[in-house]
Amino acid sequence: MPTVLQCFEENTIKLPHGCLAGSCGSCRIEILEGFENLSEPSFIENDTIQSLKSQYGNERQIRLSCRAKILGPITFKLLK
Repeated sequence: MPTVLQCFEENTIKLPHGCLAGSCGSCRIEILEGFENLSEPSFIENDTIQSLKSQYGNERQIRLSCRAKILGPITFKLLK
């Protein structure tokens, strides 16, 4: 299963990213629709997401595009 970032790179669309390990948070995205169509976050990704939620708010559905594997359709926006 490809990650969100891999899908975009395969289509020559660049998304911001850094470490590609799920710890820097540079590739953060907010899932607007289809959150259930992503893989479960790893321990490292979940740790980073919890740090980001303190900045963006707990109600947001945040994932990291370098780690979230796509299982079905999603809609998202980049977080700055």
